[in-house]
Amino acid sequence: MNGRPLQTTFVSPTTLLAIVPPGLPAGSYDLQIVNPPNPAPITGLPRAVTVSNLSSEAFVPYVSRKSPSGTTGIQVQNLSRTSAAIYVSYYDREGNTDGSWAQTNIAAPGTSITFFQGSHPSLPAGFEGSAVVQSAQPIEVVVNRIVDGSSDPTSPTPSLYSASSFRAPPGPLSAEVTAPLVFGGFNGYATTISILNSSAQTAPYFLSLYPTGSTVATTTVQLTIPPLGVRRVRVTTDLGLTSDFIGAAVIRSPGGGVAAVVDTYHSLTGVLFSYTPIAFGNPVQHAPLLFKNAAKWASAAQVVNTSGGDVTVNATLHQLGDPRPYVLKPTMLHPNESFTYYLPSVSEVPEGFIGAGTFTANGPISVVILHVNAEKAAASSYTGIPNATANVSLPLLFKAADGWDTGVQVYNVGGQDTVATLAYLLPDGSTITDVATVPAANSVTFYQPSSSALPGSFVGAGTVTSSNNQPIVAVVNMVNSSRLGDAASAYEGRNF
Repeated sequence: MNGRPLQTTFVSPTTLLAIVPPGLPAGSYDLQIVNPPNPAPITGLPRAVTVSNLSSEAFVPYVSRKSPSGTTGIQVQNLSRTSAAIYVSYYDREGNTDGSWAQTNIAAPGTSITFFQGSHPSLPAGFEGSAVVQSAQPIEVVVNRIVDGSSDPTSPTPSLYSASSFRAPPGPLSAEVTAPLVFGGFNGYATTISILNSSAQTAPYFLSLYPTGSTVATTTVQLTIPPLGVRRVRVTTDLGLTSDFIGAAVIRSPGGGVAAVVDTYHSLTGVLFSYTPIAFGNPVQHAPLLFKNAAKWASAAQVVNTSGGDVTVNATLHQLGDPRPYVLKPTMLHPNESFTYYLPSVSEVPEGFIGAGTFTANGPISVVILHVNAEKAAASSYTGIPNATANVSLPLLFKAADGWDTGVQVYNVGGQDTVATLAYLLPDGSTITDVATVPAANSVTFYQPSSSALPGSFVGAGTVTSSNNQPIVAVVNMVNSSRLGDAASAYEGRNF
């Protein structure tokens, strides 16, 4: 197609099936049929393919349907003021697809729709691969992953339930991303990194691993990934690491277009947490929710220097309802070096702390927040949020829906108090609102089960807006109290 080789399958003497990659600019494209190794075309098909102007796309590096690694669901929120057609294309690990796998649906303005792979009529059981979500309207995409030991006879923890969430990276994609927190066996945790090749060509991808506190990669591996294929790398001793490895990872490709997701799993307890690696570091990273042994939860913030020089990191935390800032000791980091703020060990922060924090540096940094509840064997994670705005989209919220509930933590990073309005978008297009005052440099919780106006069994989207254009950020926590195991997850809201 316009000189670009396409993945092509022989179907019959009269039919060839060629996969056109997502993300091409709108327009008409010429096709040529060639029979390698002879480069001369057999025939030409002028303007045979027309690409519509689907200006928004998101890449899902990992989806599954009833596989040993669980089942996923894709939640897509329409951020526009008009109805949006949503298109989802699925690819297996080698980048192959089937026309029957594709899905489409219409989302009303502001609302979200669910593409649940568990009930997909055509995806085979055991499917593992990737997906590309596209629309002509701006969208936000969140992915949930569920591992239900009770429905998997091969599960090492048949009585337990695991859940995690992550944002699907939107296009255009960066040529390099950073994963600030990966485990290679530390305290029993093992990380798997899924990497998607979003291009139309087979391409090399390089994965480098840096121990916490080190500027030197202990190992770098090269992965050759076919177009729209996925490679899943388990960060264990298979990569030549020590069994107690903990640190950061950098993923890059000379051809650009890196989409990845980081999953960490503890096979004995069923603890599972996920996040999306960060494309660009920033000198400011906001964390809307942090714990120090509060409600049996404890937080750790893993910070990595993504710049080419040394940086000094400063952290300021703010407790709910307390105007006093808690300023932590500065930390100097060399390039690619990471540092862990484990709040139970931070003396400047009071016991029982619940609040928010901001990490700043004199160069770009990336941050991942990990919450752990040791008693419940539960965990969740989200990435730092660099760019605060007056509006935040929340594609997936629950109130008593199959046991699921959510809470939204809104952090006002501006210099003035603001009134935050959380608008819930119901599937019928109606809106229900909750309102709360958020002091400057402080946070507030919208707990959906406490919203009297919100109907029970609610599953839908929301948008948080500040009253006086104050910059805010938000994170969503999801919990299922009726499930045994790690039925908890989190994702960061999208600022727009």
